[in-house]
Amino acid sequence: TPFSMDAIHISEWFDYICDHYFAEFSFDRSQIEVQWSHNMVWYSGKTEYPTASSATIMMNKKLLEMLPLEETVETYIHEAIHAILHVTKREYNGDPDHGDAFMREARRIQAINPHLDHLHIATPDYMEQVNTIKKYHWKCSDKCARTNIPELAGYVDAGGWVSRARNKAPGKGEPRWNDHVKLCG
Repeated sequence: TPFSMDAIHISEWFDYICDHYFAEFSFDRSQIEVQWSHNMVWYSGKTEYPTASSATIMMNKKLLEMLPLEETVETYIHEAIHAILHVTKREYNGDPDHGDAFMREARRIQAINPHLDHLHIATPDYMEQVNTIKKYHWKCSDKCARTNIPELAGYVDAGGWVSRARNKAPGKGEPRWNDHVKLCG
């Protein structure tokens, strides 16, 4: 198989995944772009949909290099399910989440290869690795430092802490910043 962290050719990975798990799907592989991301932090993989008939799979190289190769492969297959369902419009109805069509494909692939047992969940190892790359921390001194605000979950941690892999302080221009200002003060 082409899966190796030594010589990473993610386009070859995509061809292998398509040949082994999506052979019955009819689509032009050039509709799906695959690339390593050096900027992603929270996700091990992410699929974006620039048009109604194209998708881009981005893989978090920094995070996936710290995880077992099996998790990288499963992440790639997970994102391929999203991308292929999108470009083929196969019972997907434009829903990029983990709905019925996604789960049906995950189960179908797991029936082909029972070793792929984490296609739709984040494992504890993954969450530990995400936290290890967050080396920069900021503490809010207002309401969220004293009280848990559920609407800010995923942006502000317990105790009012914001942790990141990049040295970028929380502030204007971030999608969640306005929520923070409104809810925290």
